[in-house]
Amino acid sequence: MMPIDFCSAGKVYNDWEVGKMKGFLRKGKKGIVFLLLAVLLCIALAGCGKQTGGKSKAAVKVNPDGFPIVDKTLKLKIVTMQTPVQKDFNDMVILKDYEKKSNIDVDWVCIPQEFVAERRNIMMASAEELPDAFFKMQFPATDISKYSKQGLILPLSDLIDQYAPNVRAAFKKWPDVEKGLTMPDGKIYSLGYILGAPAITSGPKLFFNSEALRKVNKEVPTTLDAFVDVLKAFKDLDYNENGKADEVPLTCSDYGGLEGILKGSFGLGTRGSAHGNVDVDPDTSELRFIPTSEGYKQLLQFMHMLYQEHLLDQEIFTMDMPKLIAKGEEGRALCYAFVNHSVIGTKYSEKSVGLEAPLKGPNGDLLWNNSGPALSGFGHFVITKKNPNPEATMRWEDYWYSDDGMREYFMGVKDKTYYVDDNGNYEYTDYVMKNPDGIMFEQVLGAYVPWAGGANPSIAGDKYFKGGEMQPITKASADKLYEYRPKTIWPGFVWEDKDTDDMASIATDLSTYINENRALFVTGKKSFDEWDDYVKGFDNMRLDHYMKVYKDAAKRYGFKG
Repeated sequence: MMPIDFCSAGKVYNDWEVGKMKGFLRKGKKGIVFLLLAVLLCIALAGCGKQTGGKSKAAVKVNPDGFPIVDKTLKLKIVTMQTPVQKDFNDMVILKDYEKKSNIDVDWVCIPQEFVAERRNIMMASAEELPDAFFKMQFPATDISKYSKQGLILPLSDLIDQYAPNVRAAFKKWPDVEKGLTMPDGKIYSLGYILGAPAITSGPKLFFNSEALRKVNKEVPTTLDAFVDVLKAFKDLDYNENGKADEVPLTCSDYGGLEGILKGSFGLGTRGSAHGNVDVDPDTSELRFIPTSEGYKQLLQFMHMLYQEHLLDQEIFTMDMPKLIAKGEEGRALCYAFVNHSVIGTKYSEKSVGLEAPLKGPNGDLLWNNSGPALSGFGHFVITKKNPNPEATMRWEDYWYSDDGMREYFMGVKDKTYYVDDNGNYEYTDYVMKNPDGIMFEQVLGAYVPWAGGANPSIAGDKYFKGGEMQPITKASADKLYEYRPKTIWPGFVWEDKDTDDMASIATDLSTYINENRALFVTGKKSFDEWDDYVKGFDNMRLDHYMKVYKDAAKRYGFKG
């Protein structure tokens, strides 16, 4: 793979040179470091990409619908994230085609994915050198709040009402998306990535090796008790026939993924997966801190039992993706959790079968907690104060939320990267999936479409999105689990500015404490006789304040408790 480069006034710096510059700059005083980085960034903005010939001095007339968006060619400078599999956005096929029909000529400034946060911050600090807009640049909520108050980014609410009918239609279809994008001041300053299909909003799911199930004469379990019976049978099965007892009945790339799947069996996670530690207690209708609840204690006790009986991967707290893939390819992972079934490799992935319903827990709970909101983050499209034509820019962006725009964004060019089969399904061509030059499909698509790397200001639906979540085995399970999702699913919350630093600090302390203790409880290094002491340990961590702020935020999203 070629090194990831960035340019400055025509000079291309490789990774090593970038590292040397960073190291040199760090040695100076902070003010000098910041100044030099800002200058470097300003030069890069001037020297990278195509030359626009200057920005328009006055707003242009925007056609109300259809194409072109403007009659006289409009030039915009837009900064975007670029992944290693993508070509320069200035050369990307669908973007060049869109320029022709929209009459909006975009000078794309591409930022390598690993530099996004750093370069984004520098650009915002050099306020006089801002581009017209940012695309896929992943502004966090705290930054959106800060920059909106500084006047560096524009409010979008009125622009959406007047120039973005497709965005407005998406808000109507998914009201929580609009809620999730709305800042505490009641305004929207950014657009986000909308997940418009059950399979995409579902988090990690549980998959079983169907051949192993047949060998032990078991069905896909529907209860926790039946689940344990299956895992015990897997433990005694030499599935890969290597004469070793090396099968792993249950595994995952990280422990948290399993908790997310099983929380609902203990009545936890009643507001979806975006809120891992807080939900609403169905008995009291009050906010509940999950890690101190009786249900969470029962969950940890269940996981401890699995661990002690070697039904749960003994490496679960040091697992990662490479280890999961290796165990899958070796035929050792007989039940595993991931967002899709194909992560364990082609030899065994098609032998996978997923849950058809959540595992019924000890109290009869049937809840698929691992369901996320339709809004998958925000800060993926913002318009800056330097843009003299925000109206045209909003119409330009609105296209990616239309049916035609989504098709082009995710599928590319008809008869080249996709085709429509006899049943009306959109599928990638052999040029993409079986490229004659042996190029992996992500790289093929990277020359045509911008969706790689996430953070897409568009809508991923089951019609055009063809990621791993949409593979038939995975989608079949997700679609069945969908009916068991919580009735109310909250998007991620945005804190008031005055609370942001406190909440970040407290959340870090809470997370560290929870993660350390759950590992101790599950592995048996800490007895459940010490549970009360564990709960008491939160007393010195400002949990009361954390929950008060949480409750205030929840009320802004409609919580009545």
